[in-house]
Amino acid sequence: MFLSGKFQISTVQDPHAVFRSAISQLVNEQLFVRQKAETKVVFLERIQEAVGAEGRLLVAIFPTLERLLINGPLQQDRAKEECHDVQGTEAVQRFQFLFCKLFRVISTICPVVFFG
Repeated sequence: MFLSGKFQISTVQDPHAVFRSAISQLVNEQLFVRQKAETKVVFLERIQEAVGAEGRLLVAIFPTLERLLINGPLQQDRAKEECHDVQGTEAVQRFQFLFCKLFRVISTICPVVFFG
């Protein structure tokens, strides 16, 4: 599985654009088209277990994750869970923590390499 995101000078104000592109590829092309049904379920379970109800915060930055984290087939149990609202530095740290957890799960399915 190969995911890519290209930095464009026009998106310099959006630091997450490259990752948004790669995650969109993962969800739309790789996960839902090329993977076997068993692999999809395992992958969905791992992501949802890793990020939990706070995965909704990732959806705000990466909208394609909504298919997995909010409208996904395993999401019925988590519908009642809520994530706490935080501000400032704590919000940034929580996002970074969730982002790392997401890529940790992705890297168990396929190698992840970041380069600039």
